[in-house]
Amino acid sequence: MGFFDKVKDALTTSDAERAEKARKDAARARTEATTTTAEARERADQVATDARKKADEAARKAEEASRRAGDPADSTTAEDAATARDEAQEAQREAAEKSAEAERHAAEKTAKADEAAAEKQAEAAEKQADAAEKQADEAEKQADAAHRTVTVQPGDTLSAIAARHGVDWREMATLNNLDNPDLIYPGQVFKVPHS
Repeated sequence: MGFFDKVKDALTTSDAERAEKARKDAARARTEATTTTAEARERADQVATDARKKADEAARKAEEASRRAGDPADSTTAEDAATARDEAQEAQREAAEKSAEAERHAAEKTAKADEAAAEKQAEAAEKQADAAEKQADEAEKQADAAHRTVTVQPGDTLSAIAARHGVDWREMATLNNLDNPDLIYPGQVFKVPHS
């Protein structure tokens, strides 16, 4: 197991667990939004269907009244037929209004559900970012604390410093990002890996 694996294992997972919970909450909110949308659409369709049935029934009655108004044996008058036609038109208008209202209500529910899902998603993303930032900060602190430091004195070489501390000079050069390990100056501070 490498050093960074040890650092990672040493970190608490509470932030990661919170981020995972927020991610699951966001997924649940998306599912609820989808369900709410489907239910609202279904209700709107049902209202529209009911309104159309009512309008169709009124139109059928108006047609029947008109037919009977033309029959001399029937007591239905032309005025009754006109009233039935007016009722049918009113029923169609009401059906259109109810259908539009149901659609508007479904759209509002969908928008609210989508907004809630988006908020949950944003919250989850923020928690994940916070958790990642905390883990990175903690890893950096532990990495810095895990290394001793040494200040270069006049006449020192990287290989001599590494030998004094019982580590390989290549490892020390890599840890300190040295492009040229032969070019060091008095006063420079280097991290010394654990031996």
